[in-house]
Amino acid sequence: MSNTLIIRINSQEPEPTFDCWTSDKSVSNIRQNTTNDLNELSNYLLNINKIIVLVPGENVLLTQVVMPHLSAGRLVKALQFALEDQLTEDPSRLHFAIGQRLANDELSVAIVAKAKMNAWQNQLRELLGPSFSKISAFIPDMLALPLQPGTISVLIEQNLARLKISDDMGYVFEKKELPIILELILAKQGSTKISTINFYQNDQTVYLSEQDQKRLGVSSHIQTIPAHALNLLAPIVMTANPINLLQRDYGKRHSAVKVERVVYLSALLVGLWLVLLTFTHLFEYYLLYREESVLRQNMKLVYQSVYPNAEVPTNPKIVLQNKLSSLRTSTQDSAFIRLISSVSIAVLPMTSTGLIPEKATYRGNQLSLELVSNDATSLNQLKQALEQIGLRVVMGSAERSTSGSIRTRFTIEEMS
Repeated sequence: MSNTLIIRINSQEPEPTFDCWTSDKSVSNIRQNTTNDLNELSNYLLNINKIIVLVPGENVLLTQVVMPHLSAGRLVKALQFALEDQLTEDPSRLHFAIGQRLANDELSVAIVAKAKMNAWQNQLRELLGPSFSKISAFIPDMLALPLQPGTISVLIEQNLARLKISDDMGYVFEKKELPIILELILAKQGSTKISTINFYQNDQTVYLSEQDQKRLGVSSHIQTIPAHALNLLAPIVMTANPINLLQRDYGKRHSAVKVERVVYLSALLVGLWLVLLTFTHLFEYYLLYREESVLRQNMKLVYQSVYPNAEVPTNPKIVLQNKLSSLRTSTQDSAFIRLISSVSIAVLPMTSTGLIPEKATYRGNQLSLELVSNDATSLNQLKQALEQIGLRVVMGSAERSTSGSIRTRFTIEEMS
């Protein structure tokens, strides 16, 4: 079974239909919403690795223009100006496909609306599903006509005539205009003289009378074909190399580059996010570590203030808690324990503001507490907090050091 499938888009139907052909068989008028048609198409796709699509030639303008040798990108921009007189739409809405360059430096060009290209692709994507990626070419259907040197080929279908005069040149027009169009073409023919016009049609209607043939200096030949012309067109596409509309924005390479670009950018964004997340976690760990270090240092200061001549243990917090618990157990009514407990409740929350208790001395039911603070506000707040829990507080004179810290002494006792 052939591994190439030819699909023709039928433009003259009320809704999009498709003819399909391989070297083994063909089927006509496949409709997107018909289950039997789609099942039959799926049989085609089983062993297919390449799909060529014939698009309606009446939607494509083929022309030739003398152009300098430029890169593809610059050439398309230059074509927009060179063909300005032949264009009826804004060039930004048109797709330009470049064909062969002739000996006289004329360049074959196909022009089609981007909206039409997008519509064809959407229809085929819905029809073919995953096999859409197997499409390798969009060919204007009139360029698939067989053509011998010194001849013109004309395919008659309903009210249209599809005409081919070279590998990359052809027209589609109403069949009633055939004599006029042929006269214009023959008047412009160059060194290669046209002697025969071959008509491909499914009846014996004469479209060029003997009088017209004599006047134009040509002979006509009629070849009857089946109702659907894809059996005539497909073999030519398999061997010829007509202009392909799938270029630049619509080419496979461009699509692959876009996919690769999206994948690359996605991977880059994910990588950047992971790096940012890692740095965020490291920064949070640093802040927690620094806070823990400050708390440990403050705890050592508290221990040293309680036991000034003792060696600071590895974990002074646990030692202090154990000693405090034993004292509470042995002397529940001790004024010292009550005073220390009350003062600790007020002092500990304020160590985070820069308030540091340096030394504590208990004598005569009074606790003398030496404090260092970065500002007087913290000292005043501590005095108010102690007074609110029922303690009498006398604040000594304050001294400011050269570093800016304030040193003072609180004398604290329970109110009688």
